[in-house]
Amino acid sequence: MIVENGTGTKHALEVGSDGKASVDSRSADQAYHVSKDAGLAYVATSIDTAASAEMTAYLKNTDPDRDMIIRSIRCGNVVTTLYKLHLVTGTSSTSAMVPVNKNLGSTNTALATANGNAALTGLTSSAVLGILRVPATDSRAFELEGELRVPVNVAIAVESDTTAGGIEEIEINFFYEAKQ
Repeated sequence: MIVENGTGTKHALEVGSDGKASVDSRSADQAYHVSKDAGLAYVATSIDTAASAEMTAYLKNTDPDRDMIIRSIRCGNVVTTLYKLHLVTGTSSTSAMVPVNKNLGSTNTALATANGNAALTGLTSSAVLGILRVPATDSRAFELEGELRVPVNVAIAVESDTTAGGIEEIEINFFYEAKQ
C-alpha cells in the first residue's frame, strides 16, 4: 500500500505478518526535535551577585525569520529570592551572555542579544509575565513549556528581588521556530 504524507511525498506502508501496519511516531518534546533536526535550541546562563530589584538576565530575539520560544528559565540563589519575569523595552547595558547551541554538532549561533552576569540598566518593564519564589540554596524554574513566544525585536528580562545579596544563577532554555 502507498500512503501520501502532508507534503505530497508517497511512501510504501509496511505491514507485518500479523496484518497490522508498522508505524513510527515522534513523541519527544518540540525542543528535542528542533535541536536534533535544525540545531536551533540554545541555553544562556548568567551568574551574578544580585541586589534588590535588579534586572540580571536579558534576552532579545533578533531573528527576522523565526520566533524565539522560551522553554524554561531556571533560577537559584544562596538566599531566598523572588524572581520576576518581565516583558521589557529599552536597551540593556552590555554584559554579554553567550547562548550555547544544545546540538553540540551544530555551528548555528543564536540570533539574539543576551546580557547578564551583572546588574543591567536601561530597561523598562512593560509587563510582569511571571513570579517565582526560590528558597535559599535551591533552584526552581519558570516552566513555560514553549508557551512564551518572543517575536523579532521583543525582549524579556529576569529581575532578582532579594533584600540580601547572594550569588545567583539564571539559565534560559530557548529554541527557534518559523513565525506563525
